[in-house]
Amino acid sequence: MMELPRNRLWALLPTNENLANIVSFPYRFANSDHCLVISPDAPKGAVELKETDYKFLGADDMAWIIETSEQIKADQMAELERQRDEELETFLKRFELALQDKMEGVDGRRKDT
Repeated sequence: MMELPRNRLWALLPTNENLANIVSFPYRFANSDHCLVISPDAPKGAVELKETDYKFLGADDMAWIIETSEQIKADQMAELERQRDEELETFLKRFELALQDKMEGVDGRRKDT
């Protein structure tokens, strides 16, 4: 089964370079004061925010984190469902082949008797 990555909250200053660097991250937020990224991997130049740092976040930051967390959860559920479907299909193919082998063995024994 798939192991989900552990996301972390990263902060950066809103420089042109940092804004360009975070474009590749799907879960990002930027305003005139700072940039936030939720990702298992750190954007270049980012600092990880710990729980003790959350008191410095504004209401718009917290609203974005909550909204994005819901989106991340939905995306992860979709990925888990996709992987489960792939694993089920693989299992069913193996099961079908094993069943065919078993049936051929039974048919072969019937012909021998």
